[in-house]
Amino acid sequence: MRKILLLTMMAILALTASAYDFMVDGIYYNKNGNEATVTYRGTYSSQYNEYSGNVVIPSTVTSGGTTYSVTSIGNSAFGHCSGLTSVTIPNSVTSIGDWAFSDCSGLTSITIPNSVTSIGQEAFSDCTSLTSVTIGNSVTSICDRAFYNTPWYNNQPDGLVYAGLVAYKYKGTMPANTSITLREGTKGIAKSAFSDCSGLVDIDIPNSVTSIGYGAFRGCSGLSSVTIPNSVTSIGWEAFYNCSGLTSVAIPNSVTSIGGMAFSGTPWFNNQPDGLVYAGLVAYKYKGTMPSGTSITIREGTKGIAERAFQDCSRLTSVTIPNSVTSIGNGAFWGCTGLTSVTIPNSVITIGENAFQECSGLTLVTIPNSVTSIGDEAFYGCSGLTSVTIPNSVTSIGDYAFYQCSGLTSVTIPNSVTSIGNHAFRGCYGLTSVTIPNSVTSIGDDAFYGCSRLTSVTIPNSVTSIGQVAFDGTPWFNNQPDGLVYAGLVAYKYKGTMPANTSITLRDGTKGIADYAFSGCTGLPSVIIPNSVTSIGGYAFYKCSGLTEIRSKIVNVGNVSMEDYVFHNVPKSSCTLKVPVGTATAYRNADQWKDFSNINEVFLITGDTIGDLNHDSGVDGTDINIMVGQLLKNSPYEDADGACDLNGDGKVNGIDLHKMISIVLGQ
Repeated sequence: MRKILLLTMMAILALTASAYDFMVDGIYYNKNGNEATVTYRGTYSSQYNEYSGNVVIPSTVTSGGTTYSVTSIGNSAFGHCSGLTSVTIPNSVTSIGDWAFSDCSGLTSITIPNSVTSIGQEAFSDCTSLTSVTIGNSVTSICDRAFYNTPWYNNQPDGLVYAGLVAYKYKGTMPANTSITLREGTKGIAKSAFSDCSGLVDIDIPNSVTSIGYGAFRGCSGLSSVTIPNSVTSIGWEAFYNCSGLTSVAIPNSVTSIGGMAFSGTPWFNNQPDGLVYAGLVAYKYKGTMPSGTSITIREGTKGIAERAFQDCSRLTSVTIPNSVTSIGNGAFWGCTGLTSVTIPNSVITIGENAFQECSGLTLVTIPNSVTSIGDEAFYGCSGLTSVTIPNSVTSIGDYAFYQCSGLTSVTIPNSVTSIGNHAFRGCYGLTSVTIPNSVTSIGDDAFYGCSRLTSVTIPNSVTSIGQVAFDGTPWFNNQPDGLVYAGLVAYKYKGTMPANTSITLRDGTKGIADYAFSGCTGLPSVIIPNSVTSIGGYAFYKCSGLTEIRSKIVNVGNVSMEDYVFHNVPKSSCTLKVPVGTATAYRNADQWKDFSNINEVFLITGDTIGDLNHDSGVDGTDINIMVGQLLKNSPYEDADGACDLNGDGKVNGIDLHKMISIVLGQ
C-alpha cells in the first residue's frame, strides 16, 4: 500500500509541475537530448483550449540555439482543445501519447504518418466529430480506447475492427465458439483488443504480428491454446491474464519482453512446477515460495527477464545473468532485499523502471558498456549500495534512479550523459562529492536534494538548466555565502533573506536561471539579464512583488527556453521591461514576456559587435544615425547601460561618433 500511495503522489506532483521547456510559434515542447515532445502549456488542470484552429507541427524546432527533432506528441498535449479543427503531424513523429487529442470535439479528420509506431491510451477518445482516420502502416501498438466514442469507431460494423495494420478492438458481443483468423500483414494486437471475449475459442495469429498488447486476451475464458508466431518480440502486461481455459501456450524464441502477469490465472502457468518459470527464452516468473539463501542461475540463451519476474523474492541472495539477456524488465527484482550483488552482462541494453527498487541489501552492481539507459527508479532505495560506475554508453539517468541510496559514497557519471533526472540522487546521504561531466545540459528537480554530506560539486559550463532545490540541503549549498549562488553558469538560487532594494545584475556568460531562483525575493526592484541566457526555469521570479524594472539584453528572445510561470505574481502592469532596440515586437509576441504592459526599447550592451546599436549583426549608417540622435538628444531610445559609450570614458560625445565612423569605414 505504501508503494502505491508513493507512486500516486509522484504522479500528482508530475501533473502539477511545469509542463513545458520552451515555446516556438505557439506550440509548446519538452526536450530530451536533441529530441522534442509536443506538450501543453501550464499544469494539466489548466491546459484546456491552449490550441485552436489549424495546427501544423514542424519536424524540427530551434530553441536556445539548439535544433530539436520533434519525435513525439506527449500525454494530454492537445487534450480538451475543443477549438482545434485540424492538426498536421510530421513524418518525424514516432509516438502519440495517452489522451493526446482526447475530447477535441472540433477535430473531424486525422492522418497519422508512416513514421508513427504507437498510439497511446484514449489518444482520440471523445473526439465526437472525428469521422475520418488514416493510420500509417508503421503503427504496431495501439492502446485501450484510443478511438473510443468517435464517429469513426461508432460507425464500424460489429466484429473485429482494424486501425491500419493493427487488430484494434472486437466490437459488439462475440458469439459463442468464435474462431478468429487475423488478416495477413497485421502488425500488432492492440491493448484490450479481445478483453473478456469469453466466446473466443481459437485465434490464428499471422507471422507478421510483432507485438501483443496489454490485456489483449485478458479474460478470454474459452481460449484453450495459443500459438504465438516467431515474428512476435513483445507480449504485454496481463496479455492472457485469467484465461481460465488456457492450457497450452507456444512461445517462440523471438520473444524478448513479457509484461507482468501476462499468463497469471491460466492453467498453463498454474500447472508449472514451483521455481523459475520460462516462457520461451524469457525468464517469466518465480512461482511459489522461494527458500532462504536461494541462488539463481538463469539459463544460457535467455533473452529477457520479464517485468516483476522476481518481485519481492526477499530470500534471493544472488543471481547469475547470462550474456544472452538484452533487457531487464520493469520491477524485475523489486524488493529483493536479500540480493547482495549483481553483475549485468554486456548484452543488456536497457535496465527497466524499478528494476532493482528497494533491493536494500545490494552493495555492488556492475553496469556494462552496452546499457544505454537507466530507467526511472531503477535503483530506488538500494540503501546498501556504496558505489556505482555508470558506463559511457548511458545517455540519461532517469527520475529517482538512485533515490535514497543512503549508503552511496561515490558515483562516476560519464561524458555520455546529457541529463540527470528529477530526484535522481536525492537522499544519497553518504555522497561527499560529485563531478558532473561537460556533456550534461540539464539537472532535474531535487536531483541532489538532501545529500547531507555533499561538500564538493563540480558543474560544467554545458549545464543550462537546473531544477528547483536541486542542491538544497547539501553542505555545498549551505556553505555558500548569502546572496546569489551560481552552479556553473546557471544562476541557481538567492540564498538568505534579500535586503530591501537589492538590484541584481547577472554575470555576463550566464546561460540559465534555475527554477525558483529568485522566488519570494520581495526586496528585488530590478534585474539585468545578459544576452547569454538561453534557459529560464519555472517560477524563477515568483512573488518578486517589488520588481519595477527588468532589463533583458536577450536579442533573440524566441530562442530562449522558458518554463512555466517564470514571472508569476510579478506586477507586470507596473514593472517596465527594457529590451534591445529592434526587439520589442518579438517580446510582445513571446510567451510570458508579452504579459508585461510596458515594453520599451533601449540601447543595451548585449555582447554583440561594438557599435551595433540596432542589433542587426553589423555596424553601418543606421547605427551612425542612431548615435547622432543620441548626441542631439532627439533619440526616442534610452541608452540604458552605456551602449553608445564606445570608448568607455563614461560619456557619449563626438569621440564615440568618430570611433563608430571608423568602424564603418573599417579603420
